[in-house]
Amino acid sequence: MNIDSCITSDKLFDKLWSKIPKSTKFTFAATFIMGLITHIFAFTNKFLNHDDVGHLFEASYGTPSGRWFLPFVLSLDGDFSMPWLIGVLSILCISITACLVCSILRVKKPINCILIGGILATFPTVAATFSYMFTSDAYFFGCLLAVLGAYVSIKFKWIGIPLGAIFLTLSMGIYQSYFPIAVALMIAYMLFETLDGKQTLKALIIRGLLLIATLFISMVAYFITVRITTANVGLVDYMGISSMGKLSISDLPSLIKLSYVTLIDLFLRNSTGYHNLLVRFIIIAIGICGAILFIALCLKNKKNIKHIVLAVILMIIYPLACNLIYIMVNGDATHDLMLYGSAFLPIAAIALIEYANENLQPISNIGKLVKIATSLIITLSMIAVVYNYMIVDNKIYFKMQISAEQCKSYSNRLVSAIQNCDGYSPDLPIVFIGNKEISEDLYPTPVLDQINTVGVQGFAALRTSYTYTHFLKYYLAYTDEIYEQDTDVSKEMAENPEVSSMPNYPEDGSIKIIDDMVVVKFN
Repeated sequence: MNIDSCITSDKLFDKLWSKIPKSTKFTFAATFIMGLITHIFAFTNKFLNHDDVGHLFEASYGTPSGRWFLPFVLSLDGDFSMPWLIGVLSILCISITACLVCSILRVKKPINCILIGGILATFPTVAATFSYMFTSDAYFFGCLLAVLGAYVSIKFKWIGIPLGAIFLTLSMGIYQSYFPIAVALMIAYMLFETLDGKQTLKALIIRGLLLIATLFISMVAYFITVRITTANVGLVDYMGISSMGKLSISDLPSLIKLSYVTLIDLFLRNSTGYHNLLVRFIIIAIGICGAILFIALCLKNKKNIKHIVLAVILMIIYPLACNLIYIMVNGDATHDLMLYGSAFLPIAAIALIEYANENLQPISNIGKLVKIATSLIITLSMIAVVYNYMIVDNKIYFKMQISAEQCKSYSNRLVSAIQNCDGYSPDLPIVFIGNKEISEDLYPTPVLDQINTVGVQGFAALRTSYTYTHFLKYYLAYTDEIYEQDTDVSKEMAENPEVSSMPNYPEDGSIKIIDDMVVVKFN
């Protein structure tokens, strides 16, 4: 046997590497670099929020919330909430996701690959997810699985149905909110197939039904696995999770309206604080230019009215797919971590540019000028949008850093005051009275309250959170036994007349030893 003829690992790698398109390699590199530039502040510091403090050294949760696959994925990076490792793994998942998205949307031009990667890496939902650092890489792996499910169901016609359903089921087993992304990508794929005009309407409908079958099978499989995995622990009523699959037809019109309205709120009314006034005007310009390109593409197929009608229908329901989460949770409350699908609205505009440049050949100079102008406006506008998201993300991290420092300084003074109390002994338990009530003195920097992204907590929220005692133990090495406001000991002590007459911390006399317990009255 000729040894030289054997396939070695390096030859196998070279062979596989050569088969990866240059645009895919470029997309991965660009997304990864932009992700690191945007989020490196969070990866090289240890920021705080209520849940991350509680999961600092363990992350085995999720099954009662229908996330039965999450505990397994969390175990793959160890038990500690380590920002650098988890952050890099997260950006790795986002970068692969960007490659798959560009492939589905037929995007190959470097600038468009950069913009799609930039949107996926910087959309503020990403920063909100990183506030829950202990679980962020698992969540972005869940997002990758959702996009992979859409990818295989699109690229592989028949085998793609079961494969896609498996990936989508696993994705929902990590975090259910990425399902709309798969739906949006499938609709975008069908839109471009329709605009091509190469397939008959019947073939397009059959293709669409196969994709719907993938989504339906995955949803059924997910509900079955949830029922099995929560048989002993029960399914918690969290953010509409327990009502998924119980949608009433009579509620559907109002939920569809809610999905569209909340998108308008997000991008044009700045309900989340992601878009300042200038960016909102930029987004309007993107929408107008995108509409012009779409109309031009439809007119290109004016001889085939049925295809135009289908394309218009797909374009109308695409925003609904991006924001499908509101229908999934039956109109229940949502938060920033659930809004990643919204990022695929501007991504569609980027894909539309490339498709129009490849398929739209204006017959007049005016038409050529309009095509160039609309493409240029969308490109430059998207650059501004990505830069804006980078600013928003780093404002989020800045708030988290300042809030953590404030909480540490405050807590140091608190622990010092407790230990300096007359008669103090480490053997005496500590009783907090009113520690979960928020008072004005807990807002030293009101300007930071403008940043209200979920998980991004100010000092007041950190001090009154359910994990504040964990914070005192882990960050200040304060290991005394503490009874908080919602414990029976604290409730009984609060009724003591002597405690009622005590002033609030940090006033003199707000810390006393009563009945062999150190009482701290916050409120």
